[in-house]
Amino acid sequence: MASGARLISTDTIEGFRDEQGLFGVAGHGRAAELAVLGLYAMQHRGDDGAGLVASDGYTLRCWRGAGSVGSVFSAGPLQGLVGRLAIGQVSRGGSASLVTGVIAAEPEMPVVGRVRGGQVAVTMAGKFTNGVRLRRDLEDRGAVLVTNSDAEVLLQWMAQSNQRTFVNRLVDALWKVEGAFSVLVCSEDRMIAVRDPRGFRPLVMGRIGSANVVASEGGAIRAAGGEVLREIGPGEMVILDPSGATTVTPFPKRPRAACLQELVQVAGVDAHVFGQDVYPVRAGFGERLAKEQPCARAQVVVGVPGAAESVALGYARASKLGVEPGLTWSTSGGPAVEPEGGGTLRFTAVPAVVSGKRVALVASSVVTGDGLATIVKTLRRAGASEVHVRIGSPPVRTGCLYGVASATDDEISASDVGNLLTLTRKLGADSVGWLSFEGLRAVAGQAIDGRAMWCGGCFTGEWPVVPETDGQLGLFDTEERKAEGR
Repeated sequence: MASGARLISTDTIEGFRDEQGLFGVAGHGRAAELAVLGLYAMQHRGDDGAGLVASDGYTLRCWRGAGSVGSVFSAGPLQGLVGRLAIGQVSRGGSASLVTGVIAAEPEMPVVGRVRGGQVAVTMAGKFTNGVRLRRDLEDRGAVLVTNSDAEVLLQWMAQSNQRTFVNRLVDALWKVEGAFSVLVCSEDRMIAVRDPRGFRPLVMGRIGSANVVASEGGAIRAAGGEVLREIGPGEMVILDPSGATTVTPFPKRPRAACLQELVQVAGVDAHVFGQDVYPVRAGFGERLAKEQPCARAQVVVGVPGAAESVALGYARASKLGVEPGLTWSTSGGPAVEPEGGGTLRFTAVPAVVSGKRVALVASSVVTGDGLATIVKTLRRAGASEVHVRIGSPPVRTGCLYGVASATDDEISASDVGNLLTLTRKLGADSVGWLSFEGLRAVAGQAIDGRAMWCGGCFTGEWPVVPETDGQLGLFDTEERKAEGR
C-alpha cells in the first residue's frame, strides 16, 4: 500500500437509506420467483442481506443470506421455495444475537415460528418505539428471544395472544405496539399486509395476473411484471387468501407522519409514495434550491449519482445551466483503498465534463459531510477549477429514531454540518448552500387530503412518537451488573 493510502469503506453516500424493503405475493404458482424479482428492484433499500419465506399451503420454508439478492437466491434455493405464497425482504446491516453476542452472518428476517393453529412468518420495515418494554414483558412471561428483531417481538406476542384466529391474534399483538412500520405476515394459506396508523412507511398493492402483490415500492411490482393498484392506507390491514382480498382498519386513527426522507433519497426515483411521484418532487427540490441558493459562477451542474440526479436536473433547469454526468459509478460496496491524497472509489469523475469548469455539485443530503468531501476531492483531481456544493435538503441534526439507516448521533454532532463555515471547510468547497426546511416542506406539500402529514425529525429534532427508554435490555440488566453499580 502506498504511503498515505488507507483502507476505507466505499459506502460514502451521504444521507439516509432504508434498512428493509418488503415484497409479498399471494396466489401465484411462481410466488418465490416473482418475489425475488421484486427484491432485486429494491436493492437500494438494502444490499447487505435478503430473506424469503414460501408456503405450499402446508409448510413454510425459509431461506436467508448475507449479500445482494443475486448472491443469496441462486437456482438451488429457489427450487426449494415452492408454493403460491411468498414474503421476502432486503436488509441493510448486521446485528448481534442476544444469546451469543455474535454478529449475524445473515439477516434476522423473515422470522418463522409456530403459534396455536399453525406456522407464521413475519417480516417488517421500521421499528417499534416501545420495543424495549415489549421485549421485557415477553421475557417476564418466560419467552426466549434470540434476535434483536422487532418482527420476532411481534411473532412472540401473537403466540401469547388468547385470540382464536390467526387474524385476531395478529390484531391483538399489533394493538400493543407503537412506532413506524410496515409488516408482512403469512401463515400456510394467507398473507396479511399492515401499515402503521401514522403511515410513516410506504406500502403499495398490485396485481400480477390474478395474484395479489404487496411491496414497499410500486416500481418493484412493475419490475416483477405486475401493475400497481393503490397505496395501503395508514392503519389499514389487507388480508389476502384464496378467496381474494379483504380490507379492515382495526386501529385507532393517528395524525399522519410520513417520512420526508423517502422523498429526499430513500425511495427509488420511479416510486409513487404518499400520493406523489418521487421524480417530480425531487426535481422540485432542485428548482427551489436554485432559488434559495443560486450559484452565479457555475458553468455546469453535476449531480451525485443516485437520488441527487433528479435534484440536479431541477437545479439546472431553474438556473438555465446544462447538467452533465460529471460523476460515474466506480464500485459498489466492499472495502477499498483510498487513493493518494484522498478521494473516493465509489465514484470517478469524468474529466471531459469537469476539467477547467466551475462545477455546481448537487447532492440530495448531507449528514456528516465525509462522503461529499471525498467527492469534491475527486472532482478537483479531475481538473474542476471550482466546486460549489448545493444540497437538496437541510442538514441532518440527528439519526432516525424509526429504523432508517444513517450515521450515529455522535457522528452527526461531531461533524457540525449545520455550521456553514465548518461545512464549507470540511468539504473543501468554494461555497456551500442547502435547501431550507421550509423550502423542503413547501415542495413536498404541507398536507395530503387536508391533513398535515410529514415526519422531519431528523432535520428538526421534533418527533411524532418518542421512543420509550426504560434501561438496558433484560440480557444485560443482570443482578451482577446491578450489584457492581454498572
